[in-house]
Amino acid sequence: TIMKEYPVKKGCVLGSTHNVWVFEKLNPIGDVSQTKATFHAQIDFGESIPSVDITKIAPKFLCLVSRLREEFDKSREIAAAKLARNDPAVLDRAAVLALANIIKNEPQKYSKDEEDAIHAGEQFYLTHKESKTSQKLASPDDKVAMNSIYKEGDSLITGMARTVVDTHMEECAAWVYSHIDSNEK
Repeated sequence: TIMKEYPVKKGCVLGSTHNVWVFEKLNPIGDVSQTKATFHAQIDFGESIPSVDITKIAPKFLCLVSRLREEFDKSREIAAAKLARNDPAVLDRAAVLALANIIKNEPQKYSKDEEDAIHAGEQFYLTHKESKTSQKLASPDDKVAMNSIYKEGDSLITGMARTVVDTHMEECAAWVYSHIDSNEK
């Protein structure tokens, strides 16, 4: 069982998460591609959390959206172009572009488990995207809107962060896969 694999030490809790990224193509601004990126995250801490802590906890796990936006900010790309060809940031960008090309142009084959996970992610997103009990959170990034859904005395927090990213949807997905979801860190 999971408790045997990850024994809980005194003063700690064992929690679980469920996350969904949604990328929507927007009209470009000039030659700059635009994508609306929405990150939904649900965390179950396994025990009741005071609501005062929610405004501190939720922005920390939703800040991944800021990292994505900053990664593709075109002003940074201009500065990166001035770097030497062997700079790791430039090579990393090439790897993301190669993965984005695969996502965009190669037919994807999914197992039954993967299809089930995709369906569950879609349902999770649709259920929480228009919640009437959502509370706006103070975002550390003024270009990222954040909110959370939390019921006093519950152990479950659902959060959402939304921004516009200056690149194609496929590059956003490739970045999330290679920088956040990859086990090769």
